[in-house]
Amino acid sequence: MSTLPTDGTPTSFGGHADGNDVDVVGTSGSDSSDSVADPHDTKKPALPATTEYRRLSSSWCASSTNPAVVAVCKVWFLVATETTDCAAATLLFVRHREIDPDGTPGPWSEYEPAETQPTCTVTIDDIDHALTRDFATVHLAPPPLTVQPATPDVLINVPVIVHTTATPQTLTTTVLDTPVDIEATPTRYTWNFHDGPTRTTTTPGHPYPTSDIQHTYASPGPTTITLTTTWTVRFRVHGQTTWHDATGTATTTSPTHHLTVVTRTTHLVEDPLDP
Repeated sequence: MSTLPTDGTPTSFGGHADGNDVDVVGTSGSDSSDSVADPHDTKKPALPATTEYRRLSSSWCASSTNPAVVAVCKVWFLVATETTDCAAATLLFVRHREIDPDGTPGPWSEYEPAETQPTCTVTIDDIDHALTRDFATVHLAPPPLTVQPATPDVLINVPVIVHTTATPQTLTTTVLDTPVDIEATPTRYTWNFHDGPTRTTTTPGHPYPTSDIQHTYASPGPTTITLTTTWTVRFRVHGQTTWHDATGTATTTSPTHHLTVVTRTTHLVEDPLDP
């Protein structure tokens, strides 16, 4: 992951984590300048550190105002996008300073990338697993549920027609800190008329007069109709051209349609009805 001094010089690390950011500082070349000398120690007093390593997340370095750090981040993000490397991996930076003969430390240099950077690789399988696990966070728009006749009351023993208009959807989201393009295609429709078993079709249905999905209510009273659409998903790392099929599927539920099933009684009349 990183290359640290191997010449026997002391190295220490400390730091803190804030949300997804990791801020770790390490020093080498001598003990920390904040150390307290032991009065019984006959060795030379500790000198300030001459080298400082800092491990920072890419999200931090993207917001840095240091031009050198920003330049490194841009390169890192480019590599991460093209190779699906983990853009959230912590990057290792290093800076140096000279110590005057009297022990006074000079100014720190600008941070530079350390010789070896982490290789936190996010694979296509990683993205697939995370995407399948978090489909609920993928904001697909549910298709509209259309019911005919379009009245609040429908007649008992008279077929009710249902259909929808569903088309593929595309969006860009972030998975494992990696920008990902998603294309979702509707493949299955589950109709729940709430008076018996659900019905599943592979077509969205058609309106009258070519309707092919109908339901007849046998009992009067208030009821609802709901539609759940199943989507197959494929994805690609943003900026790449190769698409990959997701293992899982996503679902959306359209707004519930409320209606009342009613009965109507026929009456004989003596005179003809007006045309």
